[in-house]
Amino acid sequence: MTSPTSTASTSTRSAGPFPWIPVLILGFAWFLAVSIELSPAGLLIGIAQDFGVGLAAAGTLTTFYALGNALLVLPLTALALRFARRPVLMVVMGALGLSTAVVALTPDLAVAGAGRFIGGACYALICTLFPAIVLRIAGPGHARRALTVVFTATTLGTALGAPIASLVGAVTGWRPVFLGAAPSSSPSREPSCGSSCPASGRTGRSPRACSARRACPECCGSPSAGHW
Repeated sequence: MTSPTSTASTSTRSAGPFPWIPVLILGFAWFLAVSIELSPAGLLIGIAQDFGVGLAAAGTLTTFYALGNALLVLPLTALALRFARRPVLMVVMGALGLSTAVVALTPDLAVAGAGRFIGGACYALICTLFPAIVLRIAGPGHARRALTVVFTATTLGTALGAPIASLVGAVTGWRPVFLGAAPSSSPSREPSCGSSCPASGRTGRSPRACSARRACPECCGSPSAGHW
C-alpha cells in the first residue's frame, strides 16, 4: 500500500527542478508588456510637447493600444492556436519590440498611434497565450509556482510600470524610455523546455537537446498545428 507521503515525494521527484530561467524570461516579458501599456500615463506631458499637440491628443496613444487589444484579441488568438507555440511566442515578442521602436522613433503622432495599436494586439496575445505556455514549460508538478511567478510580474508591471517610466523619462525624455524597452521586449532567447519534455532522456533540457523534436510537439514545437 502506497502512503500519501510517498506518493507526494515521488511526484515531486518526477517533476524535476523548477525551470526558473524560462519562467522568469516569460515573467519579465509580461512585466515589460504591461509597463509599455501604461508608460504613456507618466510621460504624457513630454509626448504632447514633442508632437506639438494637446494632452488629449497625446492620450490617444493609450486609446490605440487598448483598441488593438480589444479588437484583435479573438481573431489573433484563433489564428495563433493553429501554430506551434514557440514560433508564435517569438513573433509576438518581436512585433512588440518593433512596434515600441516605431513609437520611439517616429515624428508623426498617427504613426505612433499605429505602432501602439500593433503593440496592443501583441499584448492581447501575451495575455491569452502566456499562461498556457508557462504551464507547458513548467509541467504539472510546478504549475502553481510558475503561474504565481508570471502573474506576480504582471502585478509589478501594473504597479511600477508607469512610475518607473515617469522617473526615467524625467531624466532622459520619453523617447529613450520607449527605445530602451524595444530591444528588451524582443526575443533574445527562447524559453527552454521545462520538466515535462517527453523527447528528452532527462528533465529540464532545452529543445535543441531533444533527440527527436517530433516526439515533443507540446514542448519543442512541431511542423503540425495546434500543439499548445
